[in-house]
Amino acid sequence: MRPIKLKETIDRRALGALRFMDHTTGTPLGRAVHVFADGLKFYPNRSHLYVISHARGLESHLTAFESPPDASDPNEPDIGSQQFDMTIRDPLGKYLTRSVQLQLPLSPDRREDDHIFKPIEVPLFPSPIFDLNPNWSIIRASVFAVPDINNENPTPVPSALFRILNTSNEVIAGGMSDKRGEAVIIVPGIPVSDFARENDPETDDPELDGDDVETENSDVDDEDLESDNLAYLAAGSVVEKETPVKLTVVVAPDAPWPVDPEKMEKNIEDWQKHFRSDMDAELINELDLKLKTGKTQSIKLFIDLT
Repeated sequence: MRPIKLKETIDRRALGALRFMDHTTGTPLGRAVHVFADGLKFYPNRSHLYVISHARGLESHLTAFESPPDASDPNEPDIGSQQFDMTIRDPLGKYLTRSVQLQLPLSPDRREDDHIFKPIEVPLFPSPIFDLNPNWSIIRASVFAVPDINNENPTPVPSALFRILNTSNEVIAGGMSDKRGEAVIIVPGIPVSDFARENDPETDDPELDGDDVETENSDVDDEDLESDNLAYLAAGSVVEKETPVKLTVVVAPDAPWPVDPEKMEKNIEDWQKHFRSDMDAELINELDLKLKTGKTQSIKLFIDLT
């Protein structure tokens, strides 16, 4: 008898996907992490996405291929009505453990911001043992509670969210403290150097406008003018660039571990804390710092948790 070959058809429907990101560089994490969530199942694919293959209460979505289950059905949950708590841990310890809250099911409409075909990006914060780039500006912070400032064994504050703001109050970097209250805050993109331009010919006489200046010698050509300008630009002394920034601290009530940074960002007005450094006596809500490329500075902060 002639054998018959049958091809097995495997149909699989995904409920969403997670993409873990490096918070410092904004690039996808190209290796495995540990994901824990009660009621959810995942599998990693070759694009380093963690695909949601099962969710408790959404079993009917796994067999609906042509269209999602009817949302008008009272037995079907509404979009985003089911909440699942997740914990992400890095087996190498380069990134801090964090929690994430997922709202399922996701919308099948691509016109929505959070639709099922768009991976959910989850940024991971670096830990104190993170591999550092020599061109980054680094802040190492130790965080303790205010009442223990004179204690030989001060109480560390875990899960403290640090935000670095520029002079326009825009967030340019961030970090988070671990269980020991230790944090590394990485600020990439700080300018390396600048030129000190003294005796600027454009500012020596403010009444002169470049369009109204006439040369007495008509034989002076554009090449001579360009060479003089380049000579001026190269005449300034090179100075090391310092960038002023402000540091703020946000701590969730009772300082749980791990914590969801996105939830903390949403509650900044209520959860931002007053603090002081080991050099100051008064509480402040932001600390002025000056950053340099390739430089590391250490600070010790005492946070008022009341």
